[in-house]
Amino acid sequence: MRPRETEEERLVRELKTRWHVRVADIYAARLERSSPDSTLFADGRQQILAIQDPLAIGGIARVLSRGHAEVRLLMVEALGRLAADESTLNLVVVTLFDPEPRVRAAAAVALIPRKDGRVVGRFRESLQSDEDAVMRNAAYALGVLKAREAVADLARVLYSVERRTVRYKRSEVIGAVFDTFNRTAVAVWQGQSLPYRPQTVSVLGSGTLVGTTWVNEVQDIKKFRTDVQEALIAITGENFGFDAEAWIRWSRDHPLDE
Repeated sequence: MRPRETEEERLVRELKTRWHVRVADIYAARLERSSPDSTLFADGRQQILAIQDPLAIGGIARVLSRGHAEVRLLMVEALGRLAADESTLNLVVVTLFDPEPRVRAAAAVALIPRKDGRVVGRFRESLQSDEDAVMRNAAYALGVLKAREAVADLARVLYSVERRTVRYKRSEVIGAVFDTFNRTAVAVWQGQSLPYRPQTVSVLGSGTLVGTTWVNEVQDIKKFRTDVQEALIAITGENFGFDAEAWIRWSRDHPLDE
């Protein structure tokens, strides 16, 4: 059985609902369909930024996250003015997942004044994401936050090595060789001259050791991440390219207590 709601919990729920309705009204009337440079949008923006109650964070985030990029930038600005953990939570998620680079960048900048080690910790963990875009967004954020403690972590994801099967077509080379030597020859059989041309390259084909007109080759492909390199440069002021060991050495030579 669900525990009975306390009076304080009921009041919090009601206030959150009121704020959600209030923000939704502002969004629908002034932000959703208005040009960002319009007087109507400016008025809506002013009303949103005037909200100081942390109980409004959920409403601001849920409603404004549905809007276009300028609305989401307003959301980031509003969340940046509210110091509660719920605001930090939403800013971190926006930094990692918003589809618009401008919005992600604004959210990362909004996290700087918080000086919250948990934020850096979450971004460092996110470097291990299987989703490459999320990993890159986390790297960018660590660069914005100048997170020196993350240098070695970033160095380890400077590039990935993927084993792929690559198919090479040999037809162009084989065709050129074939055209060079595909001349009419004459064979003599029982005193009769028989002109002929080769119909194919006989040493090629399934089962021959020479192979076929294509070949599969397994290769290790390095996938370089310039976003990670740029984050490392932003943090350290150095540029060791994609030399992961050089970046790790820098990290060892520059402990945090310097």
